[in-house]
Amino acid sequence: MGVGSACPEVGGLEFLKVPPEEAEVRRGGEAWVRGRVCVVEMWASWCPPCRNVAPHLSGIARRFRSRGLCVVGVTSEDRGAVAGFVAGHKEMDYAVAVDAGGQVQARLAGPAGVRGIPHAFVVDARGRVAYSGHPADPGFERAVEAAV
Repeated sequence: MGVGSACPEVGGLEFLKVPPEEAEVRRGGEAWVRGRVCVVEMWASWCPPCRNVAPHLSGIARRFRSRGLCVVGVTSEDRGAVAGFVAGHKEMDYAVAVDAGGQVQARLAGPAGVRGIPHAFVVDARGRVAYSGHPADPGFERAVEAAV
């Protein structure tokens, strides 16, 4: 699955944090809401590059939130460890979810050939993958801007 492919729906996410402006992202346990542009970022609390990109993702989320952008950071780590990490890192100004069942990996990351984290997908309002790669890559921000 590459850029231009239909993004599969992924359920089973447990949201630990959702900014008030994005409350509808919880509906149905899906990582994105059809009809909106969403960023689905795979990360882990033990990953230094993931922690380093969080302020950048927060900036993107704030910059484009009024244009309908939803940002969801997804990890497969233990809920307890992640909840404590997220509570202590206020710079994560976007939704954070635990994927205990591995649906993001099985339905999205695996088919896309993702080999490491952090990794972000930009999903356009039609439900198509508009970007797949590192969220610090300049192409990421260009993809978000083009999609919103």
